[in-house]
Amino acid sequence: MVGTPVALITGISGQDGSYMAEFLLTKGYKIYGITRDPSLAVTKNVHHLADRVTLVYSSYELHQLVDIIKETGPTEIYNFAGQSYVSKSWSMVEETIHSQGILTSRILEAILATDQSIRFLNASSSEVFTPQNDNQLDEFSLIQPYNPYGCGKALGHCMVDAYRNTRGIFAVNAILFPHESPRRNANFAFKKIINAAVAIKCGSKERLKLGNLHVRRDWGYAPSFVAAMHSMLSANIAKNVCLCTGQARSVEDIVNQAFCYLDLDWQDHVDVDRSLLRVSEPMTICGNPAGAAAVLEWRPALSFEEMISRVIDFEMRLARGLDVDYRNEYPSFEPAVM
Repeated sequence: MVGTPVALITGISGQDGSYMAEFLLTKGYKIYGITRDPSLAVTKNVHHLADRVTLVYSSYELHQLVDIIKETGPTEIYNFAGQSYVSKSWSMVEETIHSQGILTSRILEAILATDQSIRFLNASSSEVFTPQNDNQLDEFSLIQPYNPYGCGKALGHCMVDAYRNTRGIFAVNAILFPHESPRRNANFAFKKIINAAVAIKCGSKERLKLGNLHVRRDWGYAPSFVAAMHSMLSANIAKNVCLCTGQARSVEDIVNQAFCYLDLDWQDHVDVDRSLLRVSEPMTICGNPAGAAAVLEWRPALSFEEMISRVIDFEMRLARGLDVDYRNEYPSFEPAVM
């Protein structure tokens, strides 16, 4: 790669986008981030990076994307944009399909129209699959989504494959299993649990309400996944890769670990609310990390227990007013290789 590498990141204000920007800055990249609304661009996730990245406004129309690529000259594009809530996708069907599928297609078309040497990574999802029993899912599992979120992700996923296979673009899907961090939105189950435990430790009397405690997912650490995604675009061959830990843990495991870490008995503070139960939700979703190990020589940076303690420690700092943003978070991107 000649000169300073340039990355264009969609969804830069979200969890993955902000970590990718932070990680690439340590590698000497110039960073541009696309945002839909300039007034909402500098959120807490990217507040500490505001003077180190350049934000660009776009509503993701094709002509806008073409102009942005021509003006910024990216060597790599990372796509994290889109409606990100599985549970809300049934009430936001069109927005979900559009933001996860159509916008991905537009970025690919913009690359084709401007500079086909650009390397493109799309954030795909384990939701494109339908789990069968307790078998681990991998890069060759059948794409058969069971909700609008998975359908939107499947459209974007398949378009990436089509442009790679028929147009010769270096385009890959990072098939992401659930991945968490202090920057995860509070509406996600993992962060909801952590925030509630921290609040209770700080004196809150409000009880935590959850749905099915026995649902099991493959939860990983977001900064570690970001390092792996960068490795995917640095590889010699464009390949889709599942990023996961290979271990499924239940919601109850998160609750127990979080409350125990804070010397609390979760059963004194948690209620099961049947209204929060999801219809037709798979009991177990677990990935096979063998592909990431073979292709990227990658392994997760933190264990399940370490991830929970890391997130709690930082949330306690925020709760005590010791930090107001993530400049002192110091995420563990490494070790990202075996």
